[in-house]
Amino acid sequence: MELQAALRCFENNKEYEPIDAYVPRFDYVLPRVANPGRQIYPLWEIVHDLWVACPYIFQPQSKFHKAQTLAISMDRARPRRSKMPVPPLETIREILIQRMSVTPERATEVASWIRAHPSRCPGLWLVREVGYAMSQNVSYSVRQDDTFDMAEIMSFPYVEAATVDRTMFHYLSSAMHKLSRAGALADAPRVFRNLRDVMKAWV
Repeated sequence: MELQAALRCFENNKEYEPIDAYVPRFDYVLPRVANPGRQIYPLWEIVHDLWVACPYIFQPQSKFHKAQTLAISMDRARPRRSKMPVPPLETIREILIQRMSVTPERATEVASWIRAHPSRCPGLWLVREVGYAMSQNVSYSVRQDDTFDMAEIMSFPYVEAATVDRTMFHYLSSAMHKLSRAGALADAPRVFRNLRDVMKAWV
């Protein structure tokens, strides 16, 4: 969604416009499974139906786990940097070309435009910063559930509140602070360690 918005804004010579990351109901997270005809659809039933239709989304994502492990090892092999790490050019180009039918030349232009400032596709920038922060902790080993955390973090620039576990909270807080200082997070979400803290904050 971020890249679609970035492409649209780039083509219209406009600055990046934030996306709407919210869905009307949990089944709309996966459009092909969404059931708009159901007026009453309890969450437990939605989750069950998602598991029946797409059981793989609840399983450890070994492909992405390996990719993240490789990315962190590559970051550790590079000299430590003081500047904010930018999203990888080739990853952005690949998505634009393969999923959005953008020409290679145009994909390079759009990817370079995104990488010029963290306010463009801030979800990509946030994930990149969190991953880099992990890599600088030499004692940290990538966990299987990190891939789920990273997928959720992509939406954080567009939501009001979110929860992450204790380990991720440290990396995420630091990353959001850096992006806020760079002008990339106009309305940073409130991040909590658990649902109990969320409920306390709104009572």
